[in-house]
Amino acid sequence: MIGGNIEYKFGKSLTTGFSYVASDGKIPLINLTYNLKAEIPEVYFTLNLLGFKWYLNWAQKWVNVIDEGTYTGRAVYSSLSYNIAGLGILIDYKDYLYDEQDPFSRYDFTRPTRMLPFQNPPIVMKEHSYILLSRSLHEIDFNDEVGFQVEIFYSPTDDTYINFNASLSSRHNYYNYNKESFSFTREERAPNFIPSTDDKYSPYWEVMIEFEQTFSNGAIANIGVASRKKVLYSEITGDAGTHKMSSIVIPLLAQHTFTEYFSAVFQYEFEAVSDNFNTRQEEYSNHFISLIGNFSAKFNLNLRYEITTNKYDLSGKDNWLTIEAGYRIGYAHNIAMSYGSERGGQTCSNGVCNNPSN
Repeated sequence: MIGGNIEYKFGKSLTTGFSYVASDGKIPLINLTYNLKAEIPEVYFTLNLLGFKWYLNWAQKWVNVIDEGTYTGRAVYSSLSYNIAGLGILIDYKDYLYDEQDPFSRYDFTRPTRMLPFQNPPIVMKEHSYILLSRSLHEIDFNDEVGFQVEIFYSPTDDTYINFNASLSSRHNYYNYNKESFSFTREERAPNFIPSTDDKYSPYWEVMIEFEQTFSNGAIANIGVASRKKVLYSEITGDAGTHKMSSIVIPLLAQHTFTEYFSAVFQYEFEAVSDNFNTRQEEYSNHFISLIGNFSAKFNLNLRYEITTNKYDLSGKDNWLTIEAGYRIGYAHNIAMSYGSERGGQTCSNGVCNNPSN
């Protein structure tokens, strides 16, 4: 792999740059090996003016699959922010088309034309530290996704903090299924550079508002509410096979330092879920409780308990209890030991999801 970057500043307000990455690679399969050569040039601009900051990045991807041909993809990311004392506004936009495919090829993760492993575009949706919210309903599709997020930070006093976030994303186009030929015809949406709320484009949206208050004794309380909905449309079966899932999450966190040797953190999260694929019980709720005690900045003890009213959870369980103890050695090392069970299921971070076992 080779790469480079060059940047030039026009005074204090405008910066422009160019980067380039080229790589050779292979994808070994059972009876086939893809040999490929990839090139990704990028151009970007940054403008700082009167409290505003605007960033724009455009990337082009060429992948030459040996003995098959050359495939192209592209992406656009932009960010506009404004900051003054006590107020910050951020608007992010993404238009990722690294490898748009029909539903038959979309989930083939061995295809050599998809976004390359060393690429890492912004996800343009809120990162959560709360447990139930971090189990994201949406896995970013960098090959075919358009969307935006708006985030507002407001601090009316030195002790009060308010955060609002809203995001929406969807696919660019729709694929009509021909039952006779078992093939798809792309139906281009206009304008497809903005996300759609139409179910046929598999939209995902989320809205959250969060309040944080610091008290005179040093205690901190945090409460929020989030509403989110995911649609995963089935182009083959239509509405009958379309997965629709929505939830409302209310997280609560309180922390207090009692002495220089002891502090505690209490966390409770509630989630009301509606899932049409959970056919025997579409409506259910989840509850998460955590209590952490920190002793002398060295030792911590954590109790985590989760319960669900879903009688048909795939694990066959309805509650999970874990006790964890940790000890810090210096500033760079920590030893932790836990006992109990934790709920499995999809957990997402930075657009990457995994499914830990129970």
